[in-house]
Amino acid sequence: MQYTLLFVLTFFCLTTVTVLLDFVQQRIARKYHSKAIEENRTYLYVHIFKTLAEVALLWLIMSFIGQMWMGWIKF
Repeated sequence: MQYTLLFVLTFFCLTTVTVLLDFVQQRIARKYHSKAIEENRTYLYVHIFKTLAEVALLWLIMSFIGQMWMGWIKF
C-alpha cells in the first residue's frame, strides 16, 4: 500500500469517527442542547451550520471513495 493512500484513508477514517462521535454526543446530550437553545438562539444556528458541515464532509468522503472505486482518481 502506498504511503499517500494510507495517509488519505487514515484522514478520512478519523474524520468519519469524529463526525459520528459528534452525532452520538448530540443524541446523548439532547436535553442540555434544548436548554442552551432556550437561553441563546444563536446556539441553534451554530449547531445547524456545524451539522450541515459534517454532513457535507461525509458526502465528500463518500464521493472521494467512489471516484477511487470508479478509477477516476489513481494513486
